[in-house]
Amino acid sequence: MLSVGSIASCPSEPAPGRGRAASLPKEHPSRSPCGRYLRKRSRIRRQVRGEDFCNGEHVSGYDSLLARLRWVRCCRWIWRAPRAGDRCISYPPPRSIALASRLRESSARRGQLEQGRRARCGASGSGEMRIAILGGGVAGLACAHYLAKAGHTPVVLEASGWVGRLGAPIEHGGLRLDGEAHLLRNTDTALCGLLGELGGLGRVSWRMTSSAVAVGDRHYPVSTARELIRCLGLNRVDRVRAALGFAYATKLKRYALHLDTVPVSEWLARIFGRHVYETCWRPLLESRFGEYVDEVPAYWAWRQLNGYQTGRREVFGHLRGGASWLAERLRRKIEKGGGEVRLHARATAVETTGTHVGVEIHGSEERFDSAVFAQPPGDLAKIARPRLARELPNLDVPYQGRVTALLVSRRSLGSQYRTTLVGRGLAFQTVIEATRVMSSESLEGRHLIYLRGDCGPHTDTFNLPDDVLGKQAIDTIKCWFPAFDPAAIEGVYVTRDAHAEPITLLGQLSRRLPTRIPNTRVLLCNSAQAYPRRVGWDADVTLARETAAAAAAVL
Repeated sequence: MLSVGSIASCPSEPAPGRGRAASLPKEHPSRSPCGRYLRKRSRIRRQVRGEDFCNGEHVSGYDSLLARLRWVRCCRWIWRAPRAGDRCISYPPPRSIALASRLRESSARRGQLEQGRRARCGASGSGEMRIAILGGGVAGLACAHYLAKAGHTPVVLEASGWVGRLGAPIEHGGLRLDGEAHLLRNTDTALCGLLGELGGLGRVSWRMTSSAVAVGDRHYPVSTARELIRCLGLNRVDRVRAALGFAYATKLKRYALHLDTVPVSEWLARIFGRHVYETCWRPLLESRFGEYVDEVPAYWAWRQLNGYQTGRREVFGHLRGGASWLAERLRRKIEKGGGEVRLHARATAVETTGTHVGVEIHGSEERFDSAVFAQPPGDLAKIARPRLARELPNLDVPYQGRVTALLVSRRSLGSQYRTTLVGRGLAFQTVIEATRVMSSESLEGRHLIYLRGDCGPHTDTFNLPDDVLGKQAIDTIKCWFPAFDPAAIEGVYVTRDAHAEPITLLGQLSRRLPTRIPNTRVLLCNSAQAYPRRVGWDADVTLARETAAAAAAVL
């Protein structure tokens, strides 16, 4: 009988009829059932090994998760005990099993040494750093979480009374609702890794969804590239050119970082034609970027187009509990790891020396070994003291503001998860029905409809009263969804975010903010550093992990 260890050392054989296996005698082990078993195991391993688990731009986190599950199923088959009737000669004990055992013992010894080092450092007051995190958003809390895991003492300083950056959740009929629709994409591998550490993967529901573009009184599905081309209302010549432009952008042009210095208007007009650009792309860009439409790099459009490259339906996820659950769970993890989260702690001044960072809180200075600024970078320039101010790079990063109206309704809006409204002078450009991803039963049969309006903090729309914006949101639903009955709306809630997303300008890669400000002990961790990544929770978690590693290196 063959042992599991022997199976692991058996070499895989070529397919029958080719190579050495074709000339082997009938009773040779490679012609036995066990030999076929080994060949199947080798084929499965090659299949699984071909999956890409990298956290890159074009790697699907949803596919990565499926591949990992497939790997678990394969391992159950690969390492099964041999069955009765398997004929195979005995092989010496495999070196791989012995090597794995030695690696496990070495890892255990390293863990014991690390625990002893941390205990000695804690007793002597050296080695373990006390680090201030200015900002209690997802990026700041995640950075503090990773620092606490590394054995340091993070202190999160949040100016408001709530962690999570967007303030208190909305209370409606005993339900706690997010004021903003937070989308989880099937490429958010870093975020899923953090949720796994927090025990939140079971709270994520994934759904295949569909999107649409509303032009005039018609709604066109745009979940795939074919649907998007069909909805543009083009003649035959322009439709062929649009199809060729999609093929070029998604199939041929696989590396496009050089488009960071090319205006999006010039690139789109070149590959799609001037007529298609002016009638289709220009209104979308104007509603998205406003006055910065001519300064947006073509890389942004290339990344958007590559969302259609697989030809499959889009997949979005929803975290049950939303941003408030994620922020509170991170807070508990930080405090359990020895860190601290302070609310109503506004930092009014920051100064750095060669050995520490001084942060002024409520008029008194507190010293830290290092500091991480997890707020919009322009705010750091306002509170930096002379020595730190001399070392600061250009922190003038424009941000896009956002007004969001949440409609709580007893009726569904339609079959689409997200609808983009095309037109000029619209208060809201995107309609998202979150209950197309989350279950309406968890909301007692209610439906959540979010209307997003991208506008600068200095615009009139951003500064309108809540009741006026709420009325405009209901009027928008009446105009674009005439079949919906407004009487089904139970409540309207308006939220504002002056720093919703940094605006990407031409040449942004060459002006990307550093993780650590030179010659100081101050680090940056904010969405302005995400480019060329897509802005969102996943980028925040990735930046937090990188910043935590850099902060741990500041001695």
